[in-house]
Amino acid sequence: MAAQEELELPGRLRGLFDNATGLLAEFIDLDKVLLGGGTVLAARWQHRQSFDIDLFMDPAVFETAIFHKLTEFEDRLAKHPFGQISSVGSTGCTIIGTPEGNVDIVGSRPATGCSWSAERVAGSPVHAETTAEILAKKLHRRMLEQGRVVPRDLYDIAVARQVDPRALETAWAAEPIRSSGPLLACLNSFGARWMERQNEPVIQARYPRLERNAVAAMLDDVRTRTASIIEMRGR
Repeated sequence: MAAQEELELPGRLRGLFDNATGLLAEFIDLDKVLLGGGTVLAARWQHRQSFDIDLFMDPAVFETAIFHKLTEFEDRLAKHPFGQISSVGSTGCTIIGTPEGNVDIVGSRPATGCSWSAERVAGSPVHAETTAEILAKKLHRRMLEQGRVVPRDLYDIAVARQVDPRALETAWAAEPIRSSGPLLACLNSFGARWMERQNEPVIQARYPRLERNAVAAMLDDVRTRTASIIEMRGR
């Protein structure tokens, strides 16, 4: 899909984004911040609803500008009527308590060689992450590394196969697949209608067939890639 020069957010998320970046602007230059995650994909593809804001920056920037100034950051947050910190560490924090959704502010190194898109978000200095970067983080850092699988990620990947397969291939190639066994075991454990029974279901899926087949499609994809890796290593 061709990138827009500006990425628009729905009104509910636009307000949350404006609140979060208004706070961040008191501590760092917003041109060092990236909007990522499923919110960006939902804005590009209009394939589902999204409720949270994920803001990424270099880990050193987060540690210096926010973690080392945490008391000041919390004091300023108290003056913004949009939430409170629920968890914090040297690599990120989560702000909850907003009716619009949560905000994750994360120090994270890129997963791909091109994490910045040309799009600026809602007229701000903040850029959006590329689709490949977002998918790579979901695949490698959340699913394969952390063993965390949620319906919206599987659905996002299923939609990517249809609307932006090149970005999905770039995401898979971003990092080596060292072990797919835990992910395969997890996917095999999901029973019928698993997607809709989870605590974090897909909301307003534009492509119901892709949602229904997301687990099976991911299983086939991982098995195929794992078989290819084993074959290459055996040569």
